[in-house]
Amino acid sequence: MSKVSRKSFFVLALIFLLSASVRAEKTSEIQIERIKQAHTKRLQALGLKPEDLTAISIGKSHIDAAWLWHWYQTRDDKCPRTFSKAIEHSLQYPGFSYTQSSGQYYEWVQEVDPELFKKIQEAEKDGRWHIVGGMWIEPDGNMPEGESFVRQFLYGQRFFLTHFGKIAQTAWMEDSFGYNWNLPQIALKSGAKYMYTAKPTWNGHNIFPFHIFNWQSPDGSQVLTFVSQTVGGNNYFPYNELAPMRYPDYFLSEITKVDGNSREARFRETRLLLKPGTKLIASYHTSPAEIKSVLSNELMPVVGVFYGVGDGGHGPLPGEIENQLALQKLGYTKIGTVEQLFQLLEKYSERIATWKDEIYFEYHQGVFTTHEWIKRANRKAEALLRTVEASASIAHLFGADYPLAQLTKIWKIVLLNQFHDILPGSSIREVYEDAEKHHKEVQQDANQLLNSTLNYISQKINTQPAESGLEPIIVFNPLGWQRSDVVRYEVKADTSYQVFDERGKEIPSQLAYAEMGYKSDSTCSNAIVCESSGVPYLYFKPDALPALGWKTFYVKSSQECKIPGPVVRESPEKIEIENNLIKVSINRRTGLLSSLYDKRLNKEMLGAESNKIVAYQDRPREYPAWNLAEDYLTKPIPVPEPSLVKVVDKGAVFVRVLVERKGNPTSFKQWITVSIDSPLVELITWSDMHWKNSITKIEYNTIVETDKVSAEIPYAVIERSTHPTIPWDQARTEMPMEKWADLSNKDFGVALINFGKYAFSLTDDRKGFRVSVIKNAIYPNAAMEAYDVNPITKLIPEKETDPGEHWAHLAILSHPGDWKSAKVYKSAYEYNTPAVVYRTSSHNGALPKEASLFSLESESAYIAQIKKAEDDGDIVVRIVEGEGRDTSATLKVNPMFKIKSAVETDLLELNPKPLNAGEGSLSIPVGHFEIKTIKLGLKSK
Repeated sequence: MSKVSRKSFFVLALIFLLSASVRAEKTSEIQIERIKQAHTKRLQALGLKPEDLTAISIGKSHIDAAWLWHWYQTRDDKCPRTFSKAIEHSLQYPGFSYTQSSGQYYEWVQEVDPELFKKIQEAEKDGRWHIVGGMWIEPDGNMPEGESFVRQFLYGQRFFLTHFGKIAQTAWMEDSFGYNWNLPQIALKSGAKYMYTAKPTWNGHNIFPFHIFNWQSPDGSQVLTFVSQTVGGNNYFPYNELAPMRYPDYFLSEITKVDGNSREARFRETRLLLKPGTKLIASYHTSPAEIKSVLSNELMPVVGVFYGVGDGGHGPLPGEIENQLALQKLGYTKIGTVEQLFQLLEKYSERIATWKDEIYFEYHQGVFTTHEWIKRANRKAEALLRTVEASASIAHLFGADYPLAQLTKIWKIVLLNQFHDILPGSSIREVYEDAEKHHKEVQQDANQLLNSTLNYISQKINTQPAESGLEPIIVFNPLGWQRSDVVRYEVKADTSYQVFDERGKEIPSQLAYAEMGYKSDSTCSNAIVCESSGVPYLYFKPDALPALGWKTFYVKSSQECKIPGPVVRESPEKIEIENNLIKVSINRRTGLLSSLYDKRLNKEMLGAESNKIVAYQDRPREYPAWNLAEDYLTKPIPVPEPSLVKVVDKGAVFVRVLVERKGNPTSFKQWITVSIDSPLVELITWSDMHWKNSITKIEYNTIVETDKVSAEIPYAVIERSTHPTIPWDQARTEMPMEKWADLSNKDFGVALINFGKYAFSLTDDRKGFRVSVIKNAIYPNAAMEAYDVNPITKLIPEKETDPGEHWAHLAILSHPGDWKSAKVYKSAYEYNTPAVVYRTSSHNGALPKEASLFSLESESAYIAQIKKAEDDGDIVVRIVEGEGRDTSATLKVNPMFKIKSAVETDLLELNPKPLNAGEGSLSIPVGHFEIKTIKLGLKSK
């Protein structure tokens, strides 16, 4: 906003504020009478009287951390301005109070205006200010991984506890584009027993039916949830929310299908209570008729009135406040807190439906794909932080200082950039320029910590080789189970290498150029990989890497490894690659994967040629960065034919085939890699994208016939129908996922594993995946204040969101049995969190050449994260049940240490419950999809 326009804005605002105050003094009784008449008339039209309702009025402001403006403008202007107005209004209007979420906003105000922050603390003590949310920011509801959601609450609630002496009881995600199914568990274990949102009212063709419901996550945790009709803006009284929803017949409407012949039943909104004595556990598989059958004619009489200007902040206007005070004076509403609203709703808990599913947002299905770079950057940061915290925790056990402050700072940057308009790709270009700076800072700082902690550990390890001429390297496994997958590190070219374990056994190794795009550069330590091209790496495949520990190997510059690798057979028609588990064929004419034969099953797993790039014109009617066009599948874009299909690498570790597709304006390169002793086929795609207004997917066709498709969600798994019959289930065409999705029956299946992709759809025959990799849309218009120059030339939308180079790192995994027996979730973790190679010197040390510090014995639970505790030197171990069954788990600690104390805490590392532990192990029950946080006090022997 220009200086002139900014000054004019504040002058007008001041005039409005003063005039409202004068008007309130001189005409308050007249206003109240008018409000009474208008309110009564509106309710009478609905067949209601004011005394039929109990309304709680809540003043708030939805503030976007970044969207059509920079994040620092929210920090420096929008938050201080909104908060100071709220404080002024709370003093000017006795009885008015203000509600605000997001620890990040409070910390910003604390930094830029300490005096204002003190006033907020005082107002909170006086009941004029209410904290809600408990999260660091209001993030996207689907894409952050489980640990990120835990940290949103950990840092948000602890900030509130430190500065206000309490935590928020209500999770607050007003404007996120859908909500993963595991949020109730994460919120409840973070101190929040209620949930507030509003976005489902924007849903699309199928209106989300319930305004008030008990939301139940896969583990059984429940939070009472309220869906308001107000998103971002203001609401004097929710008359529309009360309108025809009073009648069960309204709930179930008949809507003509496109063909004009048949008709289908769809949901509408309802505030009706259930019939006395009935129960309803609903999901996307529940029909409208089934819901209607248990609805009474009784309206839920408790009403939430949420008001205040939002998106860019500002908060309740004087006129809005006066209106609510007048309604309160008339006895029609009560200015209060969201907790008071929920306490009134709890009285009707026996007559409220239970929702046992995700909350899917039909309208903005493109946000899982738009701005591909930010998605990969987020996943990369999450994986790196998992690795750094593991190495730092282990180094801490051996005497190193744990970098808690540095890691907290890094985490907060990552969490900020998970905001629900940043991570989804729905902000202006400048927001992503800011995010790129943030993520570069994250990578640089986290890499330095990783390098430091691994150096500390390696210096204590006895790395002395059995003979001279061997260079020791330490391979660190940040995951909580033993693994055997390919690792690599950068070496000099034009040299042959051999790799040996500590016993002198040669390990399969191979020198290859990282043409897919990995290179160490000035921003990386020697323990992490960054994106570039043309760098030689030494790849090798250990037999086993210990859980949360290390193993020492030795590298010799000598001759090339002679151990046989995957077999390659070439003909004019195809290239065939075979290892001991699978056999893969690539069609030379099409460049596609024509066969994936699983030798364990004696079965072909592909139903049609796969690894197929498919692209479509995508021109939604509105919100191009958010939405997918309803008809995009009818508008395919021709993809270039292959100009090259060639074996580019073969050796003891893997065989790699390159497929090039040169087009004008868009080109692709794809690498297909089969490694020794592995059923996983890695499929990496590079693209130079120049199709405007397009969506690009990669298709994988399987033979699997099943009625459900499974996908990872934050610290849980969701199963969706492959053949949906109910409209709102059919609308879930673009399905969010974390690291994997899977099509299985009881005998076999195929999993799709990804790095940094977040959505897929099913193929037409419902037996394959189309993973969304690029959505090249148009940026939204910027707000005037986003620029410090004349805004007129800047209000034209910037160019496309996703032109230029992109990467899609994918893999398909054929497996016997279903995804549970195949431990697909562990394979996906391994693909996303590589073991780290650290080069060190030959030296003596007290630590052995190989060690596991922590491991877990369990049929289905796993260690998801370790870190140092927030309040002391204990180690926190996050355990997650991964298959949806009750189980037991035994946590084992390396014999170098003994357990001196063990407690289970909530996700905030508070409310400890003592556990019985042995000297070196701890056995606990773990419920289905349960997240457990164990805090261990350890002492070296």
